Amino acid sequence: MSQFITIIFSIAAIVIAFFAPTWSWVVLAVPAVWFFFMLYAVRPRELNYIPELSPKANEMLRKFGHYYTRPFGARDISASASTILFASVIVVIIGFFKSFWWGIIVGIIFYIAMSFLSRQFNPANFLVDDIERAAHEELIAYIREKRNA
Repeated sequence: MSQFITIIFSIAAIVIAFFAPTWSWVVLAVPAVWFFFMLYAVRPRELNYIPELSPKANEMLRKFGHYYTRPFGARDISASASTILFASVIVVIIGFFKSFWWGIIVGIIFYIAMSFLSRQFNPANFLVDDIERAAHEELIAYIREKRNA
């Protein structure tokens, strides 16, 4: 659902960028701020250490617990953050042709922020090394085992 709403905001921001590039950033900022609020709200405060899991898997569970407890919602918001990222790139290009130079700086900030949100909501797409991949697979296997028990 958030992906659909984000697409509407993105299209509106792109259209607005042709007339008032500054306001297009305001339109993109609304869902971006909402997603940062959601990240803060859904992050589990304290998760117990699970002795059956490796230390790295426990670390990932503590860091990305919201993903492992609500994977479908987390994937949706991650995709929404990526949509805002791509829309911001288009708005920067339009702003560049409209001589709105500040848009480049705002675009860089949006790029960094939305990249961060995408990774925080769906770490599975951005696993950087074999140790994290193994810890992720261990967590998924543990969750499946507990659901089937």
